[in-house]
Amino acid sequence: MNKKKVIIMLTLLLTICAKAQELKYGIMAGLDFASISITNASGSSFSKVSYPTLTYHLNGFLEFKSDDWWGIGLEPGFIKKGGGLDISYSNGSNRINSYNSREYSNIELPVILNIDLNQKFYLSTGLGLDYTISTTENNRYRSVTLPNYEILPIMDNKFSCSAILGMSYRLNDTYEISIRYNLGLTKFVTVSFIDGVYNSIYGSSLQFSLKYNIN
Repeated sequence: MNKKKVIIMLTLLLTICAKAQELKYGIMAGLDFASISITNASGSSFSKVSYPTLTYHLNGFLEFKSDDWWGIGLEPGFIKKGGGLDISYSNGSNRINSYNSREYSNIELPVILNIDLNQKFYLSTGLGLDYTISTTENNRYRSVTLPNYEILPIMDNKFSCSAILGMSYRLNDTYEISIRYNLGLTKFVTVSFIDGVYNSIYGSSLQFSLKYNIN
C-alpha cells in the first residue's frame, strides 16, 4: 500500500469520524485459531494438510459511533498468527515430504466498519493492517531427495493486510463478545513444486474476543 492510498484512506476516515455522534473506547482480548493455506495444490501426486495454531490477541479500540446504524473503529494491538503446513509431493525421482510451522508476532491496526442489525447484534467488516516484528519457527524436514526444503518464510519487519468479517453481540453496556474471520490478502511466499505451476501461501485466522467498554 503506497503513501497516496494511505493518505486517501486516512482523509476519508477522518471525514467520517467528524460526522460521528458518540465516541467509545476500551480494550479487547481473545483467542485465535491461526492457519496457513496454499493455492493450486491438488492432484494425486500432491497432498497438503494445514494445522491450525492456537494463539491470542490483545487490542485497544476507539469507535466513532453515528446516531444511525453505522460506526467506524480503530483497534491497535498485538496478535500472533501462523500455523503448520504438511506438504507431500512426488513426481518421478523428485520427492518432497516436509512439515513447516511458523508463529508470527504482529503489531496490528484493524480498521473496522460496524453495521447495527438491532440493539444487540452488529456486523463488522474492514481491513487489518499488520507489521510482523518476529518469527518463531519449528521445522521437521522429511524429504527423500530434497533435504532441508523450507516452505514457510521468515517474515520479520514486513507489512501485510487481511480482510475482516465478523459478528458481535452486546451482552450489556459494558461487555461484548465477537467472532471474526481474518482472510490474508498478502501472500507469504510463492513456490513451485511442478515446473510452470506456482503455489501461493496465505495466512488466515478465526478469532474469538471479549470486548470491554471503558466509557
